[in-house]
Amino acid sequence: MSSDMASMQLLDPERNRLRLLASKGFHPQSARFWEWVYLDSASTCGLALFAGSRVVVPDVETCDFMAGTADLDEYRRSNIRAVQSTPLISRSGQLLGMISTHWREPHEPIERALRRLDVLARQAADLIERSRTEVESQIEHEALGIQLGSERAERLASLLTLSYEPMLVWQLNGAIEFWNTGAERLYGFAPEEAVGRSSHALLQTKFPVEFTELISQLQNKRYWSGELRHLCKDGREVIVESRQQTAH
Repeated sequence: MSSDMASMQLLDPERNRLRLLASKGFHPQSARFWEWVYLDSASTCGLALFAGSRVVVPDVETCDFMAGTADLDEYRRSNIRAVQSTPLISRSGQLLGMISTHWREPHEPIERALRRLDVLARQAADLIERSRTEVESQIEHEALGIQLGSERAERLASLLTLSYEPMLVWQLNGAIEFWNTGAERLYGFAPEEAVGRSSHALLQTKFPVEFTELISQLQNKRYWSGELRHLCKDGREVIVESRQQTAH
């Protein structure tokens, strides 16, 4: 377009306003001013949003709808004298955004240049629409995965809870977070008696190695196995083959 400045905006369909995605050549204050453009804006992009078609202003100083507006002040601040705004429209006819070019001198684009711009605008609209479709598809896929994952996790948690194999989850140097039916059968403590307490204090655990060494191995290798001696609720001592693994 042989322009001095340019900008691209994306439509926020919920509020029917344009958000500035990128610009080149604007004064920083003008870029902030046009960060959001509404239907009632006295700018070419605002009018093009309202009309749904291209708007060309060869000279902002002689444009009636810009006279005395804050938009005209910003055009002057950024040394913009001429501007055109072309909607980005999808193949289904949906308005997706806006591409604008600006000149420092009065200027009216020739038809040939505008036809080339229309080709670029079509490509940009196709890319935006394709990206949105891919993102929406990915979101739906992830949402389904989360839903299925949650259902599987709930089923797994139910199976682990009901398992006769004693299982518990505890924070390193912290409290018990999970205590299943198998642990209750072996040790005699109900879940409400165990959860929230230190497993080593509750069961008066005797370790075959120093506790600090066990913790170090869990932290570094994420796994430890060996025999532990535990004291049950009724005073019995049991020896268990413990297999411990950190979650992360």
